[in-house]
Amino acid sequence: MPTSYAHRSPGLTAIYNAVKASKKNRILDLGPCIARHLSFYSQLGASFHFDDFGEQLTQGLQQGELDEQALRDAFVQVKNQKQAFDIVLCWDLFNFLPLDLTVALLESLKDKIKKNTLFHIVSYVGSSVPVAPCTYVIDDQYSLTIQLNSARDKPRHRLTTSQILKALPDFFMLRSFVNSEGMAGGFSEQILSFEPDRKVRTAEFASAEIGDAKTMLVRKLQSPALSGLRSASTGTARLLDLGRKTAINVDAWKQNYASVRAEDLRVVMRRASAMSKSERSEFLRDGHFLRFEQGLTFDVIVAWDLLNYLDDDLLFELGRRLVALSRNGTRLMLMANSSVELPVQPLPFILAGSAVGLSADVGEKDVRPYAALSSVKIQQALPGFFVERSYSSRPGMLKGVIEYVLVFKDEAQLAKERQDAFLKLQEQKRKAAEQLGADNRSA
Repeated sequence: MPTSYAHRSPGLTAIYNAVKASKKNRILDLGPCIARHLSFYSQLGASFHFDDFGEQLTQGLQQGELDEQALRDAFVQVKNQKQAFDIVLCWDLFNFLPLDLTVALLESLKDKIKKNTLFHIVSYVGSSVPVAPCTYVIDDQYSLTIQLNSARDKPRHRLTTSQILKALPDFFMLRSFVNSEGMAGGFSEQILSFEPDRKVRTAEFASAEIGDAKTMLVRKLQSPALSGLRSASTGTARLLDLGRKTAINVDAWKQNYASVRAEDLRVVMRRASAMSKSERSEFLRDGHFLRFEQGLTFDVIVAWDLLNYLDDDLLFELGRRLVALSRNGTRLMLMANSSVELPVQPLPFILAGSAVGLSADVGEKDVRPYAALSSVKIQQALPGFFVERSYSSRPGMLKGVIEYVLVFKDEAQLAKERQDAFLKLQEQKRKAAEQLGADNRSA
């Protein structure tokens, strides 16, 4: 049996993608203090606290008896930390604890976590687990080295994530990964989120990578706006995609555009929507999204249906940032849904060759949280953008959706258009005067 495994960690990557834009994350690592981890957390601009519960567990397991009170006391030390944590890395600890102790420990953490705190858990697939917890060494945001501390296996007590979630209704499983490419055999990963009092338990979480080439098109759609943008591209333009960040979409865009950037704002905006007013103000002030190199602009921006899920504060803030990424002639494509009910989260659009569609069914709907987007509201939120084309009620389009293509006009262009309009009016007046004179003479 090998003593270590190279393991691609989609769970770690998903957490990294969800929080990398923020420089104020606090991380609780329940494993040993490892130099590589210090470097990795520093790259994220995060503050961190280590509490090696694995060592305490190992001592108890080797002695054949868990000291539950010692573990509870150790969690009390965590509660003495001054600030709440945004990320908790649990590693494989819960595989070695009975359900009641696991629940008690997580309950005791509630004072030191906040809404949307993310938990990373490693589970074992199979009927046995190592005698003691493994050591997990972060290589980078994509991979871990898993070091076995004992080669012997023992029967497991069959504690599952679903049992934990059933006992702790304030925790919600965002993602689960098993048998993904590059994962070591016998391991799975789960991402939990702390979401107290959440009524709708459907969450959209950060992509575990830039792409999933196996994503399937389950419902084909017609999108005249997208078709027009793709056919009109010269092949030298730059595009920004604000929707689902997948390799299949990026590859499809690259057939028409020389440069493609993708930033999945669905997750960022969902987190911002759940923040208090003061938290959101700080979040927006610190600029946690759409942070590109200074002076970069795009020829095309695709917002999909994202704007339907934003309140006025987020809508106008997003508009301000998109204007900053635009230049004269930049085109913005978006979908405004006029239906009374909306899907509970932005839809998973996918490009498959020349086709566009959904990679999953529309799913559950709920009463829309904000008023429907009108062309007037859109142009108010996006100063400098003007509606160029709109499409609705065409065969194959989503019901209730209006597709807009807006074009950005800078001050020079607007001044030119005003001058052209003035000259055109003057020319019309001159011709009308000449015609009036000709009519008077003939009379």
